[in-house]
Amino acid sequence: MRNNIIVFISLILSIISCTTKDNQNKQTSQNKTRQSPKKIQVDTMHLQRSTFTKELVSNGNLQANKKAKLKFSSGGQLTEIPVNNGQFVRKGTVIACLNEQKFQTAVIKAKSRLEQAKLELRDILIGQGYDPNDTASVPDNFMETAKTKSRYESAKASLREARSDLKDAKLHAPFSGTVANITHKPYEHVSPGKPFCLLIDNKQFEVSFSVLETELKDIQLRQKVTIKPLATHNHTGSITEINPVVIITD
Repeated sequence: MRNNIIVFISLILSIISCTTKDNQNKQTSQNKTRQSPKKIQVDTMHLQRSTFTKELVSNGNLQANKKAKLKFSSGGQLTEIPVNNGQFVRKGTVIACLNEQKFQTAVIKAKSRLEQAKLELRDILIGQGYDPNDTASVPDNFMETAKTKSRYESAKASLREARSDLKDAKLHAPFSGTVANITHKPYEHVSPGKPFCLLIDNKQFEVSFSVLETELKDIQLRQKVTIKPLATHNHTGSITEINPVVIITD
């Protein structure tokens, strides 16, 4: 009986010993796991002073830098339009012509009136005892009075105007560019001062765009900008002027 008790006690001690060793092994394994965390990779960089770029985006309108509405100074009948819409022309090219007959007649009449005024001026000078071929000897005050009475200056001005109208009967391109907006046909009548066509220089363009009032401090003259048209590739330019007018929108 005593032997059985000793064996039982030994068995219990063996079980307790095995359990203690298992617990110790588990704790040791857990400690090892806790003591070996996963490595985390971290990217680093050197800080340097540099300029911070602020991007400002705005919609604008693209228009030709050089554009002109060509007009006839005098009205008349069109006789010829040697160019077409969309055609590129050089400076001085004839765009359209008016019937020159009435302008030539006006020049002839103006010349006749000037000759008549010269005769009247000559008679006035001779009547006062002056040599009409030596106008330098005539006092300035009297010469001015004589020209006024003979209408000499008025006749000279009329001739200049008639010759100018004759010259303007042909509409010339003031610069090289593309013709647009011609709506008249030959033999139609055009009115003076009314736009006949549009001439556009496509070599240089301007872009007008708006910014917020708070963004105005970031805009400077000659500052570089990038233009991104919808139909073509990107272009670069610079700010040429700043309009400070504030537009209030609802």
